[in-house]
Amino acid sequence: MTAITRRSTMISYKAVIFAILFCIMLISFVLGSVIVKGQSKRHASASDTYFTNITVDEGDTLWSIAQANIDYDYYDSIYDYMEQLKDINNLTTDDINAGDNMIVIYYADSVH
Repeated sequence: MTAITRRSTMISYKAVIFAILFCIMLISFVLGSVIVKGQSKRHASASDTYFTNITVDEGDTLWSIAQANIDYDYYDSIYDYMEQLKDINNLTTDDINAGDNMIVIYYADSVH
């Protein structure tokens, strides 16, 4: 090999190493951003979670009750909150009736 060929090969080798390292750093950054974004919602501890009993009024819907009580710091969407309301109230559908009693979840910061 001539000196020029060796130098050219060495430059190509360094360029490939640089490109690989750059790709690894880029992938790490993207994955780190996705993980942080996924953890942006607060996770309630047992001491942050409270329950109250309400009576369903005429014209109330599961949606309207969820909309009035949801805390978006803890839920990604109103649908997630509605599903939790359905679970704790043993509902299989979104149908509720005036006069029904429901347990509603709400959150408050712990006082230390």
